[in-house]
Amino acid sequence: MDNWYTSSTDAFGSGFLTFVVPPAIIVFILEFGNYFLLCSFFYFAKKYKIINSNLFYLALLMMITPFLINDFLFSWHKLPDQSKYVLYTRDVRHNIFDPVFFGFLDTGSKVKISSFIFGHTPLISLESYKSIGFINRFYYVVLFLFIVKKNYLSLNTKLLAIFSPSLIIYSSVSLRDSLILVLMVLITYLVLKRLYILTILFGLILYFIKPQNFFLILCMITLVKAFVGRDSYHKAFFKYVIVAMAILSYLNADLILETFNSIRVGLYIEQYGYYKSITATAAYQPLVFNYEFLQELAKANLNFLTSPLKNPSSIFHIILIVEAIIIYCVIVSIFYRDFKIIKLRSIINIWIIIILISISLYSLVIFNDGQITRYRFVLLYWVIFGYEIHKNIYLKEQEKK
Repeated sequence: MDNWYTSSTDAFGSGFLTFVVPPAIIVFILEFGNYFLLCSFFYFAKKYKIINSNLFYLALLMMITPFLINDFLFSWHKLPDQSKYVLYTRDVRHNIFDPVFFGFLDTGSKVKISSFIFGHTPLISLESYKSIGFINRFYYVVLFLFIVKKNYLSLNTKLLAIFSPSLIIYSSVSLRDSLILVLMVLITYLVLKRLYILTILFGLILYFIKPQNFFLILCMITLVKAFVGRDSYHKAFFKYVIVAMAILSYLNADLILETFNSIRVGLYIEQYGYYKSITATAAYQPLVFNYEFLQELAKANLNFLTSPLKNPSSIFHIILIVEAIIIYCVIVSIFYRDFKIIKLRSIINIWIIIILISISLYSLVIFNDGQITRYRFVLLYWVIFGYEIHKNIYLKEQEKK
């Protein structure tokens, strides 16, 4: 199928591949092969009684969604970053036994490491923008079946996990956001089950793919160990860690703010920069630790939570706004219901803090509605799944005492 790819040259004279999608009938045949191959894993899981018939048929239905997204409900151009993942993944598969090729990690490693994982997932072909969508959907469905089998999710959360528009879309396209969500939920489970070797392994993968989210995982681990630890010595140690980190952050506040601003201005230019107007960046205001910083933080957090409410340009945006409202209602209802259980209050407080840290970390640096909805879906569903897993593991441990 090499004829579906053509060589080209970018503005800097660097060679790259331009991905050309085959005719629709060929795409359907090849992608049906991918669907059949990945669904065969669920068949064997059913055969060996790992999952029951109901979960098997649910998995088959959930795996259909990549057929319905790219170049069906909307063009792949709506999410143009997909082309990078498809091309890099195809390069990985073509150079899988070439040790020299692993120099690909030198630049653009976040995309390329994700592509490395995609490239080593069993697929019959990688000939359209749907292909990696099947990989992402497979990983998500496996995670979903796993936590359902463990009986960690409430009915409302199960329904949300199955029918959520953002989960369906972002786990069915050729991006890394769904992979990040799967890794974060998996690491949360491994930490809570004290499977530390696997935690380190998957934590390193997350670090190289999305270091900001790795930082959020470290925050979660520290808070859990400090306030819901098994013994007083561990709790005391991690409380000292929190105090030490707070002091170090205060002493290095200028350096932290400088680093934060360098990331922020880059994303601002990407959204409003020179390609639109030479003077576009004149309106940019760097962050400074003062009273106005709190105002900017509150404004940014509100925008992050409600985007794209200010600029809804399609029915898809309306759906995302409605879904966000539903998610917030689900989170509030879960916390309100469980707060009545005194022994769960520390866990609820931890996850509320995590929500605030997560939203603040991203809201101050992202200006694009599309990026906001992508990153927000990962954070919110990590909190929902993570809290449900945490709560049920904790309650089961308490029952054994």
